[in-house]
Amino acid sequence: MLEEIAEAKEKLDQKWEERYKEYQSIENVAAFNSLADETINVLTECYQFLENNKTKNMDKAQLANMLAEVNSHIDNLQITAHNVIKIREDLTEYINKKVLVIMDMQEALIKKAKEEAEKEEEEKEKEITSDDSSNRYDTPKIPPHPVKPVQPVTKEQYFFPKKISTYDETINAIGIDLGTSRCCMAVSRNNKMETVGLENTGERPLPSFVAFDEEDDKCGVVVVDGFLKGKEKYTVFDVKRFIGKEFHDIVPDRSWPFEVIEENGKVKIKTENINGEVLKTPEEISAVLLKYMKEKAKEFQGKDETKTVLTVPAAFSEKQKQATLEAAKLAGWKTIHLLPEPIAASFAYFNNREIPNNSNILLFDLGGGTLDVCLFKIIDQKIEFISKFGDICLGGRDIDNLLIRHFSTILRFRYNININEKIRRKYQLMLECQSIKQNLTVMKKDTLNVETFDSNINGVIEIERSELEELMTDLLQRMKTAINQTLNNANLAPKEIHKILQVGGGCRMPIVKEMLKNMFPNSEHCVEENPDEVVAVGAAIYAYHLATINDEDKNV
Repeated sequence: MLEEIAEAKEKLDQKWEERYKEYQSIENVAAFNSLADETINVLTECYQFLENNKTKNMDKAQLANMLAEVNSHIDNLQITAHNVIKIREDLTEYINKKVLVIMDMQEALIKKAKEEAEKEEEEKEKEITSDDSSNRYDTPKIPPHPVKPVQPVTKEQYFFPKKISTYDETINAIGIDLGTSRCCMAVSRNNKMETVGLENTGERPLPSFVAFDEEDDKCGVVVVDGFLKGKEKYTVFDVKRFIGKEFHDIVPDRSWPFEVIEENGKVKIKTENINGEVLKTPEEISAVLLKYMKEKAKEFQGKDETKTVLTVPAAFSEKQKQATLEAAKLAGWKTIHLLPEPIAASFAYFNNREIPNNSNILLFDLGGGTLDVCLFKIIDQKIEFISKFGDICLGGRDIDNLLIRHFSTILRFRYNININEKIRRKYQLMLECQSIKQNLTVMKKDTLNVETFDSNINGVIEIERSELEELMTDLLQRMKTAINQTLNNANLAPKEIHKILQVGGGCRMPIVKEMLKNMFPNSEHCVEENPDEVVAVGAAIYAYHLATINDEDKNV
């Protein structure tokens, strides 16, 4: 049996490089990551079983079942490394290298397109200046103009809302940031834009978690707490990562307690309610969150909405935007307008500040599920997109996953605690890692209590901020690559960027701030006190603007 396990492991090793070549997209790499985690868990159980039975009579039936499961993963995945920890390191390195390769390929294609366009422009200019027939005109021959770099973006323009000194209290303007991890809402109130406490405890952000374990749907912290009480099978989250997408574009996450399926060409979420299995669309899930926020807005303001603006990522497709609008319609919102999240953030930041004319602004938005990097120019009260780049697989959740892997490995090998053995342990660790990540933004050290996962073990696992920053090395490199590609697309150097707007909860992390300052030492770095609320505030500002403009002014 030992020889068979060794043979299975050797087979995995031999197929490692071969399997690498088959994954050519970020989406497939994420699926690759999920399968690898399953293989890691099975291999770890085998190794742990062998370790515990070195001097005992081995349970060959149990070992045979493990071997069969390993071989099943060999057929599907065909990868391993020389030990359990190294497989994680190799996989992480591979994923980040693959992402960088894809970005480099995209950058090369854009560069080639620029060069071809510039060459074509030069040839046209030469034709104008060398054509002798131009002598038949009375005007003198015009020398060629310098060739302008071609910017591979569409012209998207937005006008800044007029600054208001006194608000009309009869107008109920509402702005909503429907986030991957958390939602936020702001309203016009008391002559300013004010964020609403969406939780009954007064907490402003609302976790984007929905559950169906009672007759009435519910969302927020009460659902997160249900994880720890065995109610995970009723729960859905991360909907923003797949709303409006085709089924084949959705990458499953091993932390999901639900299943994403395709039914009659539509994406459905298979979860449970009090009566058993149920299928929900992503729009229906998002509608639960939006309906709850609608009720909170009415409760907070005491009146119906006048105008409501709902933000979406700059990289959202038309289908994703339409799906988001459908969710708002299902939730009962009457007047919904969509606005790109980066534009909303800029409206909020410059609402009480002087708008810098003829300036290049780079907005770095590190949210719970995605990274958006947008470069725009401000000219005469108008924002014009120059370049934008998004990474759908890079956000706060990915930093959480680094911590989950870090602690699960230590728990397994130091304390013999298998996180995946009990589903409640898995979600407890997920929540603990989110908390530790947030704590390390203000503290240099934090701890994980081992007793949380096994009441018979009294111990703690310490982690320093510097350790997390080291774990984030590859993610930080991906952030830098996204920024550099955004700059390259616009033919601009870091020294030509006047301001950096830091948006999203991820920008609270000292290492992210340090990275941005090192990349843009001569730029002004702009950070709001609550970077994860700024998008909702900007959306509310725009909603008020829409409620007050005259018909002839509706060219926004």
